[in-house]
Amino acid sequence: MDIENQFVCGRPLCTWWRISEKVFVLQESADGPLVVLQRFNKPGGWYVTVNCIAPCAPGVGEFSYELSYGTPMGGYKHIMTFKSSEMNRIHKVSFQTPEKDFMLIPHYFQYPRNSLKMTICIKKDMKEEGED
Repeated sequence: MDIENQFVCGRPLCTWWRISEKVFVLQESADGPLVVLQRFNKPGGWYVTVNCIAPCAPGVGEFSYELSYGTPMGGYKHIMTFKSSEMNRIHKVSFQTPEKDFMLIPHYFQYPRNSLKMTICIKKDMKEEGED
């Protein structure tokens, strides 16, 4: 996996996500879990989800995250943030429109570019980390 697609827990990562890509995959360091961001284009805007591809098994860490999108109009004065205290764990990527746990970026808030500037900060649940 490319170095720009790797994250370190607790450190914000700024990414440029191409509009043409519906899925963006991140990995914790070199061999950590995979985190997938998905974008769904809907009439009201883009739905963005964040999920960890991992089994629901003992020893697999729990994660929380904060996702931000800033529009460059006016020097990034307009920033939208979505926080979740628990990241969903999935076994495989689904292209079904989510009903909950998504960030909505309204069309009027989108800047006409070929990519989205997203910042994500993923944190590991300290209880899980201390049990290893």
